[in-house]
Amino acid sequence: MGGTLKTTCLCLLTGALLLLAGLLLIDMDSWRASSHVDPVYLDASNGRINNKPAATGTPLSLTLPESGFLTVGLKFAQPLATADYRYLHLSLYQDGRQGRIAIAPRQADPQSAQAPPYMLENRHRQSLWINTVELPGFNGELSALYLSLFGEPGTRIEVRDVSLHGPSVARRLASLYDDWTVYEPWDRAAMNTHTGVTRVSSFYPLILAAGWLFLSLGCYILLVLVARGRRRFDWQVVGLTVLACWLLLDLAWQQRLLFQAADTRGRFAGLSTEEKLRVGPDAKIIAFVEQLRAHIPQDARVFVMSDDDYEALRTAYYLYPRNVFWRMKFGLPTQEFIRSGDYITVMTSPHVRYKPQEGSLRIPDTGLWPVDRLVNERLGKLYRVR
Repeated sequence: MGGTLKTTCLCLLTGALLLLAGLLLIDMDSWRASSHVDPVYLDASNGRINNKPAATGTPLSLTLPESGFLTVGLKFAQPLATADYRYLHLSLYQDGRQGRIAIAPRQADPQSAQAPPYMLENRHRQSLWINTVELPGFNGELSALYLSLFGEPGTRIEVRDVSLHGPSVARRLASLYDDWTVYEPWDRAAMNTHTGVTRVSSFYPLILAAGWLFLSLGCYILLVLVARGRRRFDWQVVGLTVLACWLLLDLAWQQRLLFQAADTRGRFAGLSTEEKLRVGPDAKIIAFVEQLRAHIPQDARVFVMSDDDYEALRTAYYLYPRNVFWRMKFGLPTQEFIRSGDYITVMTSPHVRYKPQEGSLRIPDTGLWPVDRLVNERLGKLYRVR
């Protein structure tokens, strides 16, 4: 058994080295610099906070205002050639639950179309290396690079480093490691899928694990062939090799689960059921429904409409036990079912038109209704049929 284990470890190590060499050859531009460039750091000379010069260099100690939003950025004196800067390093520390961060590169050419901000998925932010080739809008020449920080008002955020760096092997390996140890909080998509990466990841873990497996098995087969009968083919080596590659994938998955469990505990521990709903994934819907309940009597009939089936279904669910009607793929019943005193909730629907001057609501395939608008929020509106 000792010989089997040694052979397995030798093949796995050789396969890992071959895989690493292959990745570096495939992605040669990520570590071979065509010219030397000095890193660009966030400091007093180029730092901006809400488009105003930063008073001091890093680390910056910031507190989110009442709006729960502020911007930190690098303003370049001269246009920056993105081809020379392959890596963005972020180091931020935030009290409590991690808020959202959006990255927005700004093109130097005012005629160029500006890419929408990229909402950073990875919550490992105390030292995060991002391959800028994968970053939306990071191309050509830039005049600035901004981070939009979101969170609860009063949250303290310490910005320890925001910097751009040229290619190197060490940074390539650091970005690969951050891709593998990605931590994303729960969302709706996590119920059915797990890619193991973020949008700015260069390689998928499954592909790398499969490559490591095939290279390791290839090394073992080659070792048996070279031995010319002195070494017999051992299926235990194959089984241990497959087990090691599977464990690597499973460890990455288990690490993510541990972070998500800790995040869930920090978010919901000690709260009542109502409090959990107000800070959960349906927090915006809950806040909207609470406004609706203030206007809708218990015995009223409520029709919920939305192009987003999940949004409409959850709104209808939280409105129970009122008499709620909801139909998939947007719509109301025919006209004879609508009567004066009914309530219509419209969410995310570009086809519905409300005319405040006439006090009327036009609904496709249903008609024009005289209504009073009771709630007007970004998430949705509430109307009462006159």
